[in-house]
Amino acid sequence: MVDRADTAAGGLLFLVPLLDRLAFGAWCHSAGFTDAASRSALSAGLFARLLVRLKMPSEDPTWALVHALCDGDTGRLDAPHVGTAASHWLRVCRTGLGRASRMGLASLVRRQARLAITPTHVDTFLSLDSADVRIRRAGLDIDPGWVPWLGRVVSFHYDR
Repeated sequence: MVDRADTAAGGLLFLVPLLDRLAFGAWCHSAGFTDAASRSALSAGLFARLLVRLKMPSEDPTWALVHALCDGDTGRLDAPHVGTAASHWLRVCRTGLGRASRMGLASLVRRQARLAITPTHVDTFLSLDSADVRIRRAGLDIDPGWVPWLGRVVSFHYDR
């Protein structure tokens, strides 16, 4: 559990609406990720690969989300089927994001925010001044609410 900790990867959860738009949840079922634990491990694997590529330090609270999604068993992230699927979806996200907003994954994810993580919710708190018209136009900061493949309610908050 993380209670409003500062993160340099405050845009990580903007991937959730993008993944929903790209039918990630339906793909999970068709690819055999049918139970909550396997879907959470795949989500954690996707987030972890992106955080590694962006060289996010291990103390960033986004890593706490990765650990929570795989129930602390990071060995599940190394399973071949998880790694292959996560890498595939990272490529799909890169392409989909470029089409939706003309921005790259690093530009989307690397932003200052505060993150709160509970067993049922993930809340991202961003400064109102940090609102990005590309993200707004693409609808990536609209609250997804309950996300079955993530097993959590996801919300975005802008405040002064």
